[in-house]
Amino acid sequence: MKKIIVIALIISTTTSYASYGRLWVGHKKKDISAATFLNGLNQIFFRDTIEVGKGRGLTSYQPYITKMDNDVPDELALVIYESEAKYRQIRSTPEGERYSALHWKYFEKDISKSTVSIPFEGKMVEGQALELRPDFQNWQQGYTHVAIYESPAVDKLEHLAVYIQNLRKNKDVYNSIILVTHKWVIEYRSLKARNAIYSKLPLKILEQHQLIHSTLGSLEKSVGLGEGVNFNF
Repeated sequence: MKKIIVIALIISTTTSYASYGRLWVGHKKKDISAATFLNGLNQIFFRDTIEVGKGRGLTSYQPYITKMDNDVPDELALVIYESEAKYRQIRSTPEGERYSALHWKYFEKDISKSTVSIPFEGKMVEGQALELRPDFQNWQQGYTHVAIYESPAVDKLEHLAVYIQNLRKNKDVYNSIILVTHKWVIEYRSLKARNAIYSKLPLKILEQHQLIHSTLGSLEKSVGLGEGVNFNF
């Protein structure tokens, strides 16, 4: 009598992360002027972000200074690292600790924060930064478009989720990270070409801008209101 041996294979599926993304939403300290804020970001903060992280796991840094009206945040930044472990290593160094403390020279600590991106799985979740393609690696290669919208009513989030899901079919889009808060929807979208059409979300838009490509040393002028940079390094 022949014995039949059945071997059951249990296959575990996990999401593939190519990097570790953090979406920063910053609000200027109330006791400093807009001019002091802008000068500090341009002369100190942008430089320190790159110098502390470059060569240690930082792979992309894309700050955007808003127009600072319409009650929107004052500065946004998409910051990408090779992995969470690399990020933690940077933070644990004396330079990393100093850099972390530097934030509170310019930003209100109780309302400014970073949100770690997680995969978009078909539903919008308030307070989560949702990434369309978490296997995407190189945010420096594309042309990043930043937009801030009014947040929709809760019953409209399902419609927004369907729209985001359809972005996967858009051949001009490398990736997108979207944060929904009770007041705003913030999107960083990487497009494949400078002249690719940005198809806006079905929401009331407050402001939008395509970031320029530049190295820290080759910026022709300081980053002003309604401007941002996809830093190359």
